[in-house]
Amino acid sequence: MDLYNPDSSSTSSKISCSEEGCAAAHQTGSAVCRTSDSPNGLCGYNITYADETIVSGYYVSDNMYFQTIMGSQRPHNSSASIIFGCTNSLPKILETDGILAFGQNQLSIISQLNSQGLSPKVFSHCLKGSEEGGGIFVLGKIVAPGLVFSPLDSSRASYNLNLEGIAVNGQKLPIDSSLFATSNSQGTVLDSGTTLAYLVDGAYVPLVSAIAAAISPSVRALDTKLNEKRDRQDRCFLSSSSIDLVFPTVTLYFKGGAAMTVKPSQYLLQQGTTGKDVLWCIGWQSSQRIQDAQGITLLGDIVVHDKLIVYDLEKKQVGWTDYNCSSFNLTIPIDVSGTSTYYSGGLIAAGVAAIWLGSLLL
Repeated sequence: MDLYNPDSSSTSSKISCSEEGCAAAHQTGSAVCRTSDSPNGLCGYNITYADETIVSGYYVSDNMYFQTIMGSQRPHNSSASIIFGCTNSLPKILETDGILAFGQNQLSIISQLNSQGLSPKVFSHCLKGSEEGGGIFVLGKIVAPGLVFSPLDSSRASYNLNLEGIAVNGQKLPIDSSLFATSNSQGTVLDSGTTLAYLVDGAYVPLVSAIAAAISPSVRALDTKLNEKRDRQDRCFLSSSSIDLVFPTVTLYFKGGAAMTVKPSQYLLQQGTTGKDVLWCIGWQSSQRIQDAQGITLLGDIVVHDKLIVYDLEKKQVGWTDYNCSSFNLTIPIDVSGTSTYYSGGLIAAGVAAIWLGSLLL
C-alpha cells in the first residue's frame, strides 16, 4: 500500500497557523507554530506517546471516502473533509503505515465526523490475536452478548478507567487500589496503540511474582530474580505444552463491577524455540521503564486483542467482552442495526483490516 502524500492529492490542503483548524490543535496542546519549527507558517505538531514514541509533522485537510447506508437503501458513496496529521518524522520502532487519532478531543476523527453528523460518538474494535494482526474497526457500537461496561474518567483526555484490583487464578492480589487512582501523575489508561502493557511498580512486582508462582511445574523459568531495579530482566519461560494449560489466568477488576479476563495468550509473547520447547516472555512491563510515566498503568494491544472493545463517548464508558476476532468475515453480509448507518471497506493503517461506520449486531 502506498503511503499518503498530500502533494499528490488534488483535494488536500495544508493547515496554516492562522486557520481555525490549527486553533483546535492548540487546544489539544499538540500544535507547534514557532518560527523555528514552522518556517513556512504551517501548523505543525510534536507528539510523545506514553511509551515514549515521538512523532512530528504538520496538519493537512483532505477527504475521507466511505459508503453510506441509510435504512434499507442501497449503499452510495460519501465523503467528509477531515483534518489530520501528516508525519514526516517516524521512528523505526513504529512499524506501521500510520495511526488514526480517535481520542476525545475536538480534533480527533471521531469528533470531526460526529460534528458533521456522519457518525455517532461511539466506536469499537476487535483486534486479531494471530501473528498477521488485523481486525475490524467500527464507527458505531458493536452489539454482542457478554459486554460489560466501566465508566470513563471524564477528567482526562486519554481513555482512563478506574482499575480497582487484580487477581491471578481467582486469587485477589494484595495491591493497594490507590496505586491506580487517576491524578496528574498516575492512572490506568486503555491504549490499543501501545503494543505491550505497563503496570505501576507496586502492582507489577506482585503480579509477575504471582504468575511465576502459579505456573505448572512442567514449565522451566529462565530467570529467577525479581527485584526493584529499573533494569530488571523480563520474566521468560520454556514450555512444550499449551500455555492455556500451564499458565494462570489474570483478571482485572474495574469500577462498576466490570471484570476483564486476561488469558495467557494475552500477556505472554512468543520469543523463539529451543528444541521442542517454546520460549514465552511476560508482556507486562514495569511503568518505571517509561520516562516520566512511572505512576501510569497502560493496557496496550497485548491485553485487548481478541476482545470486542466499545468506546461509548456519549455515555462516557468503555465496554468489552472476549471474542475470536479472527472469526469476522467481511465478505459475508452482517446484520446492521439502527436507522442510519455507515460503512466503509477501505484499508486503514495500524493493521486494522477495514472501517465500518454504523452498529453491528452479532
